[in-house]
Amino acid sequence: MALLDRGGSMVPMPDAADTAETLRAIIETAGDAIVTANADGKIMSWNPAAERIFGYSQAEVVGEPLTLIIPERFRAPHHEGIARVVATGKTKIVGSTVEVVGLRKDGSEFPVELTLGTWVTDDARFFSGILRDVSEKADLIRALGHSEGRLQAIVESANDAIITIDADGRVLLWNQHAAKLFGYSYNEMVGRPLDVIIPERFREAHRERQRHVSEGGDTRVIGHTVELAALHRDGHEFPIELSLAMWESKGDRFFSGIIRDITVRKEAEEVLRLAKERMECELNVAADIQMSMLPLEFTAFPSRQEFSVHAILEPAREVGGDFYDFFLIDDSHLCFCVGDVSDK
Repeated sequence: MALLDRGGSMVPMPDAADTAETLRAIIETAGDAIVTANADGKIMSWNPAAERIFGYSQAEVVGEPLTLIIPERFRAPHHEGIARVVATGKTKIVGSTVEVVGLRKDGSEFPVELTLGTWVTDDARFFSGILRDVSEKADLIRALGHSEGRLQAIVESANDAIITIDADGRVLLWNQHAAKLFGYSYNEMVGRPLDVIIPERFREAHRERQRHVSEGGDTRVIGHTVELAALHRDGHEFPIELSLAMWESKGDRFFSGIIRDITVRKEAEEVLRLAKERMECELNVAADIQMSMLPLEFTAFPSRQEFSVHAILEPAREVGGDFYDFFLIDDSHLCFCVGDVSDK
């Protein structure tokens, strides 16, 4: 027997023996377990991958029930499913891939992806299953789940606001401290533009910078901490410190910000600035007072053979000991006068 190919040439059709041999080669070299069973649930074929995955040799399982590789708690539903398909010919999972639990020879259970097939020959129904060990995949998903849980716990317990937005500026993540800091709940902010917490006069500049960075422009602000003004829900503005990060996923850019309210720090800085200005003013006044109190002319010492006086008069460099003067009380007494303009 032959078939016509697209060019009109005759192509010999493989005979049944060749087809069976090809199929056998595919099954023997497959990386997934391929198992067939009859309507009674007895195993008919078992490829090398099945031996590796389940731990049983072909000689150990052929003729044995499929329940050998099914955990005890799932065996009754398995029997009911086979009976239903044999009786009605209808099945919900044939042709689709489902995740089930497999049982190894050593008694350990593991996750399996099963693709089920069925066919009828000479009024007898048979089943085939392609089974893949997805233990690594399950471990990865579980690890990611744990990581996500840990990350979520860290984000929610942080003392700073943590916010994530997409390239369009819409909020994707909004932790509890962000809700406390800005007055908007998680449900109110997720999916909403970030503009709502930016003072009106800065919004257009914010949009332009975000658009510029999203399109691959200058990212100097990424990884640095900057001070900005933020807008609370009640309308009042307050100073914040923002540390910005950016990452890409599937070609899209995302931004995360760690935000800290620095109102108290700014108030303290203002108090220190005013105190410094006041001190500088007081020192300038004190210097003026010192200069005004210095004598323009010094009284000449009378000529005495008993003693001589040598003195250098300098204004104080800081408030604390500001001026001194001296004068004769009489021919026998000399008086020194020291003044402190800071009254200390």
